[in-house]
Amino acid sequence: MFARFHDILKKTLKGGEMMGFKAVISKKSINKSKMIAERFSNWLKEKETHQVFYIVPDHIKFTAEMEMIRNVGELLTHSSNQSYASTRLQVYSFKRLLWYLLRNEAITEKLSISKVGITMLLKSILEEHSDELVLFKNEARHKGFLEQLSRVMNEFQSGGIEIEDFSSFFEATNPTENEQRLKEFGIIYRHYTNALKQDFVHQEESYAQLCSVIASKDLSNTFIVIDEMVTLTKAEMEVIEALVGSGATVEFHATLTTYGVHTAKNEAGDSLFTSNRILLERLSRWVNRGEELARIIEWEDSDSLFDEDFKEVEQFWLESNGGLPKVKRTPKEKLTLEKITFTKYTDEREEYQETFARIKRMVQEGKVRYKDIQILGRNLEENHLFLESLLKQYDIPGFIDLSDSMEHHPIIQVLDALFAIWKYDWRYADIMSLLRSEYVLWRKDNEEPLKDQLQAFRQQLDETETVILANGYEGYQWTNGKPWAYVEDSIDEDSKAEQTDKNTRVLLKAEQLRNELTSVLLPAFKKIEQSTTTKEAVSVLYQLLLTLGVDQSFIYWRDVAAEDGDVETARRQEQVWSEFIRLLDEYIYIFGDKSFDWETFMMLLHTGFEQTHYNLAPSTLDELTITGMDSVRYTPKKITFAVGLSQGVMPRNIDETGLLTDDERELFSNHLDSGRFLAPTTGQLQSVEPFVFYQLLMSATDHLYLSCAISKDGKEQLVSNFIQRLLKHYDLEEMDGSLNRQNRLEQGDFVVPYELFTTLLLKMRENKFKEKEEIDFLWKLIPHLLKVDATFSANYHALLASVFRLNVASKLPLSLAQELYGNQLNLSTSQIETYYKDPFSHFLQYGLRLKERQEFELSPANTGEYFHEFFDQFIKELNARGISLRDLTLEQKLAIEKDIFNRMKDNPKFAILASSRRLNFVQGLLHQTLMQTTNALQKQALALETKPWMTEVVFGTSGNYPIHIPIGHNQSIHLRGKIDRIDLLQADNGIFNGIIDYKSSEQKFEIAKLIAGVQIQLLTYLKVSEEIIRSEKGVIPTPLEASYIHVHNPKFSIKEVPTEDKFMQEWTKAFKHRGLINSDEIARLNPELVETSKSNVLNVALKKDGGISATYKNGVYTTEELKLFKDFVWEKIQEAGKGILSGDITLAPYEDFKQYADSVSGKFSSIAQFDATNPENRYRTLPKFEKEEGITFIQDELQEKKGETEA
Repeated sequence: MFARFHDILKKTLKGGEMMGFKAVISKKSINKSKMIAERFSNWLKEKETHQVFYIVPDHIKFTAEMEMIRNVGELLTHSSNQSYASTRLQVYSFKRLLWYLLRNEAITEKLSISKVGITMLLKSILEEHSDELVLFKNEARHKGFLEQLSRVMNEFQSGGIEIEDFSSFFEATNPTENEQRLKEFGIIYRHYTNALKQDFVHQEESYAQLCSVIASKDLSNTFIVIDEMVTLTKAEMEVIEALVGSGATVEFHATLTTYGVHTAKNEAGDSLFTSNRILLERLSRWVNRGEELARIIEWEDSDSLFDEDFKEVEQFWLESNGGLPKVKRTPKEKLTLEKITFTKYTDEREEYQETFARIKRMVQEGKVRYKDIQILGRNLEENHLFLESLLKQYDIPGFIDLSDSMEHHPIIQVLDALFAIWKYDWRYADIMSLLRSEYVLWRKDNEEPLKDQLQAFRQQLDETETVILANGYEGYQWTNGKPWAYVEDSIDEDSKAEQTDKNTRVLLKAEQLRNELTSVLLPAFKKIEQSTTTKEAVSVLYQLLLTLGVDQSFIYWRDVAAEDGDVETARRQEQVWSEFIRLLDEYIYIFGDKSFDWETFMMLLHTGFEQTHYNLAPSTLDELTITGMDSVRYTPKKITFAVGLSQGVMPRNIDETGLLTDDERELFSNHLDSGRFLAPTTGQLQSVEPFVFYQLLMSATDHLYLSCAISKDGKEQLVSNFIQRLLKHYDLEEMDGSLNRQNRLEQGDFVVPYELFTTLLLKMRENKFKEKEEIDFLWKLIPHLLKVDATFSANYHALLASVFRLNVASKLPLSLAQELYGNQLNLSTSQIETYYKDPFSHFLQYGLRLKERQEFELSPANTGEYFHEFFDQFIKELNARGISLRDLTLEQKLAIEKDIFNRMKDNPKFAILASSRRLNFVQGLLHQTLMQTTNALQKQALALETKPWMTEVVFGTSGNYPIHIPIGHNQSIHLRGKIDRIDLLQADNGIFNGIIDYKSSEQKFEIAKLIAGVQIQLLTYLKVSEEIIRSEKGVIPTPLEASYIHVHNPKFSIKEVPTEDKFMQEWTKAFKHRGLINSDEIARLNPELVETSKSNVLNVALKKDGGISATYKNGVYTTEELKLFKDFVWEKIQEAGKGILSGDITLAPYEDFKQYADSVSGKFSSIAQFDATNPENRYRTLPKFEKEEGITFIQDELQEKKGETEA
């Protein structure tokens, strides 16, 4: 066979005459485009009637056309009819040739079908003929299956598969699984081809018509070259046959060698040319209609563009991969290749950065232009955004040859949201997704500029979302027509939530948008549900989009992009809308008379936009080209950077992922005639990898830079074994790219300002706390030069400010503090405690009045408010009924609790507890907790002599019990707050009082916290309660206690409470009053304590001598000490007021409260940016005080204040 092949080769080489069909093979190093151009020019010079067709793949048509017309034009420079001759050269792809020759034929009027149209058609077929299927019976609803099936149908069509080819599978009585699958593929293919023939112009029909048109022409004056094709469909081979049959001289060019043809045929899989050989042989036999191979010419070296290094490495690679016979070489030192460099990097990011830096430097030095350079890689899609950012950072004009899918356009967001609103009944996320798209409802019929209309809509939408989040409005609350409500949360627990004009305005805007949306969507949804056909439903949906203003929004965003000079984005808007209309037309055509399934519609719409890509404008400027290494490139560039060459990427590990398996391909292929074929198997695709690397090696004429990162995402990567083979055979320059980059930047060798400033930033941080003498001279010089340079001075100072900026909150000017707070401070105890915990958090919350967005959720604050509301109503109900806690029966207690719970259900503040089953359950738990606590309160009432007098006592606002504390000239504090409960004991020798504060978490009094000002609430309330009692009763009471009660439902293990008595003991202990108890009046408050030395109510016990047990001493103080504390609290309040009005906003949280500090881990952390590792950010620590030390400290403080006042 090989000898016969050489005979054919000699005959064709002898004359090289222009006739019939020839195959021309060559290596990559041949200057093929120039040689083809010479043949074209010679042909055109021969006769004025001669013409040339140059047919290339669609994606390189533009480049090939520009290059070939230029080359032929240069060769015809001295021809008398140069311009006329060059117009006789036409460059086509098969698709373009089809359009050109059939443009006036009737077939072009038939409806064509897109990729997604095919997917729609296949879904329709699967549904209609499911009774004929077994394995694929229920796959119609699976998007992935339909997409894969579409590829299988395309594979069958491309390979010229006929229905008869499935005959043996149709007739099989006991088919294997593979045979059954092929049978069902055949059934689907039969219905698919019949549907195409009936309704659409399809590939087979179009190309058959093309062949007919070609056959009617005399093309004996036409020279046709088909170049750079790596695959051919059966229809394309028929076109080539028709061109030959019409008298044209046709040459098919392939990258191949004579030896490659032989080895690829006889040693399948052993040659990098296997795929090309199969293609060439298939075409030859098709055109020749028999076993004879076409005449084959191998072009030899002629005026090669490549340096000798590349020819050498080409020879090696072809010899070692079955492209050329292996030549035994005598062992010697490795040959040095100066034109190929291999660089390793630590990670992928550095690899790309340094690649761009080297390219920029080459162009800066005038060595090369951007258009002469290309970056080749695999998996470029996942780095698309990074590549775009690098082009900007290094100021490189670039063309990234990656076409984006349309699937992320906002039109998909709009359609998804509409479907979800309908299907899931107006969920918040779906509504906001629709409105946030900025493609609906924002354009109004008024004269206001569109930009201003959009801005107003954004403001309205933000405010609407605030209302929605605060109240959890979704579902029926959007559609029931009932008015909405909105009241902002209070600023702290001591404040009331109030309706304001701002709230009313926000609410009106929200309801306006709600009404606008529902008035459009609800009628449309109803019409869609009532539609009897898909055509009717899709028409309603399309009209809905127009009503919402989607079409006008497309125009607006197109115009905005055009005004900004972003022509590509403007063009994309038009492409998407056109594609959407086409998809609707196809959907109606295929499913028009069937009932409408919105879910199916959305699935196929997604498929359509995923499979449709934006058209890329080819690069004609001086731009860097970034493209995939698998794509065919028309001519080599001067310089190539091939990146990411790790094992698994080159060669790529190809897995079997298609619907048609390799076993099924092999089984089916055995039943096919030689003129029909399937796509390559996984193994055949894997064998192409050495050829891809061969193309990569020959992609540059001057220098080839190979590189890879040795780690990715923290995982180690191996260097490609193809690279390792080169390194083993040749002495290549190997570089450590990461080290080189580090050294370059360390030495101040910057390519662009971006590198200068990012490196300087790191150096400044590194040198921030060094002495001047410790800093390298270079890094003292660079800042000096930047400082005096007009171009960089501003950026340098901005960088300097960021590095040496101290995270310190400067004191507010007095005028600004007064503007924020005024001279009359309205302070709550919560506000004062916040100030002492961290002045900066106080400034943000109460000065700037910053708040987190209110959300419809059960927060600890909501729970606390629920508890307080219940206890307030509980005590008031007892007082109204004239029943004391002591005398309350179980039946009365349960009835009162039930009444209160029912009333609270109707309170809008607690509507969240009825918003879901889960929260209904939570509400039940809260009720259990409250009932447990009232049980405890009743037991405590039996032991205590005091009785609840007032609950939820508000002071300092609306004229209720005003508390004014002067702090300076024309300055005073108006203290406000809310006391949960005031207890009274009226005795013969006076009135005694106590205050109770309900807490949902366990609390205790600590004198150190009092001294720091972070626990003043109990004592403040105790002092205020005395003022309230004085104003109501006319006497000053003696304090008995100021205590916390923990509102909870105690849980115990069996080990903790083995008996019922032990359980009651522990349960009682869990509700004990913890806080401050007056030791002078314990017997009056809790007589049982004196009698038994123990108390079931107070967290106190007595020793045998009647003194306070040491364990409990920190919660017990004398009347005089309590007075001392109350006076001290008043001083702390005055001190806080003065500090606030002086502009103190120090960022100084306590480490003791860091897990609760708003400036550290809470709502203000992103503003405060507190970092304890910064020298200027340090936690404060609470001082440690024993009881006696604390009392002495407070006495001294008050004495000192008294002295200052008297002085």
